[in-house]
Amino acid sequence: MKHSLTFFLKIAFGICLISTIAACSVALSSKPALPERHGQVSSKLFIGTGNNQPLIVGLGGSEGGNPWASEHWKTQRDRFITQG
Repeated sequence: MKHSLTFFLKIAFGICLISTIAACSVALSSKPALPERHGQVSSKLFIGTGNNQPLIVGLGGSEGGNPWASEHWKTQRDRFITQG
């Protein structure tokens, strides 16, 4: 009886160990889903009517798009265009 209990415990421990290793392997190898627009680039050019129009490059994107093209930044964008 003692030998069969020991054998059963060894088998149960082995199955638990293999299951744990497999679960950790799956958890560590899975990658999160990428955002819908991952790798896509959009650009817009805003220019004024004057001859003096230096190029200002606004970088962003962590907001989920082109923040400089939004209404939120319109006032600042127009100020840059007006100043030339």
